[in-house]
Amino acid sequence: MNYPEATAPIVSAPSVEKALTFALRLAHAEHALQTLTSGQVDAIVDPRGNTYLLRPAQERLRRNEARLQALFDSVPDVITVLNEAGEVRYQSPAVTRVLGYAVGTLYGRSVFEFVHPDDLPGFERAFSEAMQKVRPITTADFRHRARDGSWCPLEATLGSVPQSIEPAGVILTFRDTTHRRLVQEETARREAVAGQASLAKDRFLAMLSHELRTPLTPALLGVQTLEEDERFAEARPTLAMIHRNLELQSRLLGELLDFITVGQQKVRLQSGSIDAHEAVRFVLEICRSEIAAAQIEVLLDFRSAESLVRADPMRLQQVMWNLLKNAIKFSAPGSSISIATLDDPPGRLTIEFADHGVGIEPALLPLVFDSFQQGGLSGPQVNPGLGLGLFIARGLAEAQGGTLTALSEGRGKGSLFRLTLPKAPPGGAMSTEALPGPLPDRRLQILLVEDHAVTRIVHGRLLEQLGHEVSAAADLRGGLLLAEICRFDLVICDLILSDGTGHQLMEGLRRSHPALPGVALSAFGLPADLEESRAAGFSEHLVKPIAFESLQSAIHKLAAKERPAPGATT
Repeated sequence: MNYPEATAPIVSAPSVEKALTFALRLAHAEHALQTLTSGQVDAIVDPRGNTYLLRPAQERLRRNEARLQALFDSVPDVITVLNEAGEVRYQSPAVTRVLGYAVGTLYGRSVFEFVHPDDLPGFERAFSEAMQKVRPITTADFRHRARDGSWCPLEATLGSVPQSIEPAGVILTFRDTTHRRLVQEETARREAVAGQASLAKDRFLAMLSHELRTPLTPALLGVQTLEEDERFAEARPTLAMIHRNLELQSRLLGELLDFITVGQQKVRLQSGSIDAHEAVRFVLEICRSEIAAAQIEVLLDFRSAESLVRADPMRLQQVMWNLLKNAIKFSAPGSSISIATLDDPPGRLTIEFADHGVGIEPALLPLVFDSFQQGGLSGPQVNPGLGLGLFIARGLAEAQGGTLTALSEGRGKGSLFRLTLPKAPPGGAMSTEALPGPLPDRRLQILLVEDHAVTRIVHGRLLEQLGHEVSAAADLRGGLLLAEICRFDLVICDLILSDGTGHQLMEGLRRSHPALPGVALSAFGLPADLEESRAAGFSEHLVKPIAFESLQSAIHKLAAKERPAPGATT
């Protein structure tokens, strides 16, 4: 049996090309499908420009929108999008908490409808600046009407909407400031209450000082008189002890008043050009007996070529006195204290008080200038005192444009206090405020008005010993009566009288004798008290207990001026 010979099928060329094309398209289709399902393609754009987001991109977009919405919902501030006319296009959910409106309630409404009329001009100006992009962010405080009709105070920021996001408009972000305002009001109320309490405390201390100072004045003056009397020579050691203790009580009371004055930053100064070297020598002279009793050597090292400083003479001496007393207090017998001056930093004079005493622990250095502190020391090495000296000294130094600092390497290694003061211009006139005035060359007719009988008698006797003629009265009425029948060159008057005040007396006298000088005696020594005395016509205000040298100096100062016009005569 014969079979036909097998032969290969005959395929034309076009058919082969078509098969290859289909295979290639299939491969491209498979590749495209794999690419689309891989998550690497977010969208398809057809030849006409239509864009079709694929599911992965849609999911990411939804997640981003949800994340952004959650962020907006969590922001406590109200975020509002306004168009160029000020109409609300969007508001975050915080609007419900802040203003009470449901989300979407204000859409399409003009924000200007809800701004308080008094705040509208300022808000419109801020809106205009945001629209015109005057600055990146504009702020405004205004009141917005809440859903319940009340006015809610808001603090807002306004900025222009990026054009890539929205058409021209403003992003307004605001927060409720009611709580902050209430906190500020409560803080102000508490500060006012604290201020009143502090003022009451200060007035109490001043009143206490008055009650304690009044009996000290005649006692101190009386002891001074007895010490100078040769008949009591054998009792001088006892009198000296009484004198020291009375002066200690006087100093403690003075520290209380200075504490109030420095604490209130109401230090009254009469600055001038002062030679700091001479001021140091003057303070050393005052403390000479204490230095000798403590068996301490004082070494001076005046290296500064220009020693003139700008300061109040009495207050500068008070600072130096406190620093010297502090050095003496904490130094052992037989040791030394050095006082040096140097021109450092430029334009300022530095005065250093160094001792080799008990020193200060490093941890206690920050407390040295605190009130009612004594450097953390206790025991027998601490002298009687309130621990106010260094606090007052630093306050007085700073009030005069200076500084006061403390250094110590530790317990047993001594201390160094550095006082810096601004230098006075060279060639300036030197102040002589601290120096005693010239002795009067004439007998003064003095009207003394004092309701405390012992003080009146002691003052009268001492003034008469100086050669003056004294007429004394115990009250306001008596003082005015004496002034009607006698001519006086000077009035010395206590400010608290049984039937009025010294201010009333001086005001009454000055109406008929405009040039009559007066010296006020008072236990009140706050700045306001001094100003009140000056306003009433007093030329000097001395704080009790009054050292007779201070009263004598005030008399000399006033006597050196032009003699007042004569008044009524007998």
